[in-house]
Amino acid sequence: MIMAYKLLFVVILVIGYLVYNQYNSDSSRRKYITFSAIVLGLQSALRNVAVGADTYNYYLKFEAVKYTTWQAVFRSFPDTYLYGDGKDPGYLLLEKIFQVFSGDFRVFLFLIAIVFFYAYAKLLSRYTNNTLEVLTVNLGYSALFYGFYSITGIRQTLSVALSILFLFSFIDKKYLKCILLFIVAFIIHKSSVFLLLVPVLYSILKKKQTTAIFVWFNIYCFLGRAKLFRQFGSCCIRL
Repeated sequence: MIMAYKLLFVVILVIGYLVYNQYNSDSSRRKYITFSAIVLGLQSALRNVAVGADTYNYYLKFEAVKYTTWQAVFRSFPDTYLYGDGKDPGYLLLEKIFQVFSGDFRVFLFLIAIVFFYAYAKLLSRYTNNTLEVLTVNLGYSALFYGFYSITGIRQTLSVALSILFLFSFIDKKYLKCILLFIVAFIIHKSSVFLLLVPVLYSILKKKQTTAIFVWFNIYCFLGRAKLFRQFGSCCIRL
């Protein structure tokens, strides 16, 4: 059933490619990127809470936050960073702020999907040249990352999205935005501390293509799955 569901969205992406590829222009490429982000975003946002290894646990935590006081939310910051009791208090704060506007976890999933696939679309806009390249990335994402970013790791998904936006802000020399994005990403998921390597690496690798490679490698790092690291390592050995 899950495989048929994934295949359906792959077919939709391929059909979109066939439609937009007829025009062979930068405008059609950008329209296809928007189409792809919407399709993949809906695939993620419309899932049931039972879909994904951790989605239901995130749902339970989301419901528990409704009974957590603001005082307890803010106290989680010193508890985490001063006393080592707890982790990623920024995600707790995000949930609490969101619940001011809506207590529906499904709506929260929509928010996560919007943030992640906005960053995904910006990545494609900057580092693809035609619709075929966009389709290739879409299929690669569906094969390698769907099972994690689309249906499982909410905190990691947010962190990666903010990391991509951080990298673009750094390249565009919007340093104040970089600082804000780093702080938000770090308090949501502490693995974002590796973003501090970006200035060092970018000073060495200033070409666009090497920066693009670093972006994708950054996603691999945040994913943290042994299987994908083995795949990446085997590719390096073949190279």
